[in-house]
Amino acid sequence: MSEEFKNTPRKDATLLPVPEGLSRCPICNEYRGVMALRDLPNFSSSIYRYEEPSTPLRVQCICDGILCRTCNKNRIHRPISNRWDERGGFGHMPYFTAMIPCKDCRAKKNAEEDEERQARKTQPAKAK
Repeated sequence: MSEEFKNTPRKDATLLPVPEGLSRCPICNEYRGVMALRDLPNFSSSIYRYEEPSTPLRVQCICDGILCRTCNKNRIHRPISNRWDERGGFGHMPYFTAMIPCKDCRAKKNAEEDEERQARKTQPAKAK
């Protein structure tokens, strides 16, 4: 997936307040901890709206993640876990994220695919 199609918040997006119970990890700088459902942005219209607002919701950083299946070196966010970002808010990592390589492996694969595309463009057309 190319960077321009990624669903990430803009760098100048309004920062959301950090929910009580979350703190930055000293290693990866992502948020981790336990927050209450009521602290979710748009809680009243979320899928959790019928749950008890004080229900705890665990947030994990990438340090709690699993190793990339491709390189077995870098970590990816743990499948079936939650994350928090002050620009985008709450996010859930579905089970199939275990199949997605880490950022470095994705970048390497994208670079290889770009090289292959360029090579195909520069090849002379075959005569019929």
